[in-house]
Amino acid sequence: MEPEEFTNEIRRIRSDINSLGNKIRAADYGHSSDAKMVAKQMGDLKEQINMLLHQVAPIEDIHLKSLAVETRLERVERRLKKQDEIKQLMSVEQLRHTWLPIFALIQLVLSWAIFFK
Repeated sequence: MEPEEFTNEIRRIRSDINSLGNKIRAADYGHSSDAKMVAKQMGDLKEQINMLLHQVAPIEDIHLKSLAVETRLERVERRLKKQDEIKQLMSVEQLRHTWLPIFALIQLVLSWAIFFK
């Protein structure tokens, strides 16, 4: 082979090596930019998740507090219902006892009427 052919072959091989190097650099740049983009998107998603969690936590607390208030209200309603039942029973008993003096007076009057006859 002649020196000119050697130099041409060397230039062609160098050119192929340079183009392969450029392709490798481009692929590495693309890969690193993809990784950076994915890392940025992951960071954005984490921020959104944290924001949503900050919104969900108070809602959950409100729900738990409302459940606690609801159970307290149910207890109070049951207690009031029992008190009303007791008051109704007491009022019937009081009515019975309020007639007792009237009956006693009637009995006293009748006994005097019988006694003085």
